[in-house]
Amino acid sequence: MEKVVVSLTSPTPIYLQIVEQIEAQILGGQLSGGTQLPPIRAFANELNVSIITTKTAYDQLTKEGYTSGYHGRGTFINEFTEEELNEKRHAKLVKTITKDIKYLGKFNIGYDMIIDYINSLKK
Repeated sequence: MEKVVVSLTSPTPIYLQIVEQIEAQILGGQLSGGTQLPPIRAFANELNVSIITTKTAYDQLTKEGYTSGYHGRGTFINEFTEEELNEKRHAKLVKTITKDIKYLGKFNIGYDMIIDYINSLKK
């Protein structure tokens, strides 16, 4: 597992910072199925955050289907087919872009401007 870094000054809650970084490692292929996450207490100490924060992050990863926890054994990354990973990547893309488009709309930045910018990146 790549190092997880949390920022105490970020507006994003710490547990979500942990979730987002582990999720990115799963979707990016750095964490594969069957990989065991560090024990909650050890990970909390490593990140210098509370055990409750770390447990909340692990619970969220389980709720989103990325991990499974086994009492007395630990928390493990679930096995995914490439198709399942692509579905999760697509869902993440849709969720992120939808949120960002709504936010940009507050500044009168419409779809046409967004599409024009995206097209300019291809050049």
